[in-house]
Amino acid sequence: YNNIGEVYKKLKQYDKSLQYQLLALQTIKNDPSSLRLNLYNIGETYIGLQQYEKAQDYLNRALDLAKTSNDKRVMAYCYWSYGLIKADNG
Repeated sequence: YNNIGEVYKKLKQYDKSLQYQLLALQTIKNDPSSLRLNLYNIGETYIGLQQYEKAQDYLNRALDLAKTSNDKRVMAYCYWSYGLIKADNG
């Protein structure tokens, strides 16, 4: 589901992307690596929808998990997305 959501996100079909990202979230709760990335992807999708509070919530969750496991890739993605939110909001 996560990959399907990513395809819809690339097509800027954010509502459809979010549906699949949330489905993925239900199926990967026991896989910490996938969970971190999926939470980030949901946050990024909410940025596309310009729902910045929801985006930050998911990014914060992803970042917390990434810090716990020292997942530098997801940490970098989250910090990048925080910058996008800041740029969009001035």
